Amino acid sequence: MGGGEPGDSLLRCGGLVLDARLSAVLGMLGSGATDEAAARALEVSVRTYRRHVAGIMAMLEVSSRFAAGVRVARLGVLDTRPGGAE
Repeated sequence: MGGGEPGDSLLRCGGLVLDARLSAVLGMLGSGATDEAAARALEVSVRTYRRHVAGIMAMLEVSSRFAAGVRVARLGVLDTRPGGAE
């Protein structure tokens, strides 16, 4: 589902492995962007973006975007501090 090229950097945390594209999708989810705005920012179609979201939800074994956010925060996959990393 990641569609990454060989050699792409992978993010590994708590058994979860995300390529750069899925990491970017997680970031867009966390930002609260609409699917349309996120797809535009990532230069993919809305359908592709939604497929990425569905793939992440399947990897996390959750049934909602909210639950995915909670799981990602617990795993520490993304920096959730205001203002990001210092």
